[in-house]
Amino acid sequence: MTFHQATILFPITSQPIKNGIVVVDDSGVIIEIIDPLTYGELPSGIIKHEGFLCPGFVNMHCHLELSHLKGKFAEKTGLVGFIDQMRLSRHGELIHESISAADREMTENGIVAVGDISNTNHTIEIKKESSIYYHTFVELFDIAPGRAEKVFNDGQSLLKQFSESGLSSSLVPHAPYTVSPALLSLLSKSYFNSAQLSTIHNQETEDEDTMFHSQSGDIYDFLVGLNPAVKEHEHDNNSSLEYILDHLHHFEKLLLVHNTFTKEEHIKEAHEFSDDLYWCFCPNANMYIENQLPDVEIFRRNNCKITIGTDSYASNRTLSIVDELKTISDHFPEISLHEMLNWACLNGAAFLGKEDVLGSFEIGKRPGIVLIENVDLLSGKLLNESTSKRIDP
Repeated sequence: MTFHQATILFPITSQPIKNGIVVVDDSGVIIEIIDPLTYGELPSGIIKHEGFLCPGFVNMHCHLELSHLKGKFAEKTGLVGFIDQMRLSRHGELIHESISAADREMTENGIVAVGDISNTNHTIEIKKESSIYYHTFVELFDIAPGRAEKVFNDGQSLLKQFSESGLSSSLVPHAPYTVSPALLSLLSKSYFNSAQLSTIHNQETEDEDTMFHSQSGDIYDFLVGLNPAVKEHEHDNNSSLEYILDHLHHFEKLLLVHNTFTKEEHIKEAHEFSDDLYWCFCPNANMYIENQLPDVEIFRRNNCKITIGTDSYASNRTLSIVDELKTISDHFPEISLHEMLNWACLNGAAFLGKEDVLGSFEIGKRPGIVLIENVDLLSGKLLNESTSKRIDP
């Protein structure tokens, strides 16, 4: 057994413990949680860490296959500018090496599970060998109804490659503005036949809603420029989220990602539609692309199941959950680290159906151990210099 003690221990499912100790066996399974104030005589051989100890992080939104695009795109261009850069980008020769380096970085930063978007099979070999648990969201997009069946079948073929490699995976739509009702119908039928985890980019820019209630805005104009047939598809939804909830059904759980321009009325409407909704914030990517964050307070007020993601290296400088939490803390200092770690650890594990193993320090679990260093030990808060690293059992 190994005894790890921190200035503050965050079990997640219970309150933080000052000078708390987590006891693990050689494989990392939690044996005991010790509060020195109530334990009595402490065991010998305790490994003491200055900083915070918490369970391994769950990164709920990543695009591992885009790791070769690190530092390649201009910042704060808005979503349309970002999409245009993606559209015009060319694949380099270091795709595999970049994926491997990104996986290694996440591991070192204490990430133990990832919800990863894939449009290719480039990540399969790395995922098979990684210590990280990956659930791959095989992403579909096409706005032409006549192409829906082909796009869906191509997605099924890619999904099969992941599943036959022993990797957890499911088919998902990309975003409201890139999926036709016909494609959403095919996805819904597949979910009805076999319940699957789903995710979608949601309200990342204000123009998403404008497209659906007014057939105007930068996204609408951009799509019309790519395909004039877009003008033939009229929508009568009040928001892009309403469009998705009207057309996407039978998912096991749905993860809504970004939510930068989601309003409180949208949250309330969504919760009336389903209890199986989770909301993912990728704050550093939001700042990179739109230079704006979601109104986190409205999600807290409505008891949303919040998770955290890093997005990809195409729109971020690091793949670090602590860096994401620092950005949230800078803009919403009233939110405690304990609450944010719940989002970053347990809620993501619950979405993936891995909460029996990951997400919290509880006896019998094997969640991984993360040390957060360079912190404010008195207030229990993160600093700009705070970093995280994986601790081996």
